[in-house]
Amino acid sequence: MRLRFIFGEVFNGIRRNSTMALSVALVTFVSLTFVGAAALTQMQVQQAERRLVRQG
Repeated sequence: MRLRFIFGEVFNGIRRNSTMALSVALVTFVSLTFVGAAALTQMQVQQAERRLVRQG
């Protein structure tokens, strides 16, 4: 019974602050996208450096 109350209150809080919840979700998505792009860019740079070392 307590679990139902807790989940109900969480849902009500999110519903009342839906704009803030949406904003947090979007900021998290954008941040993780940038982290992923940075990781992929770093991998590409390392591969390019290895190719240059082999050629040179």
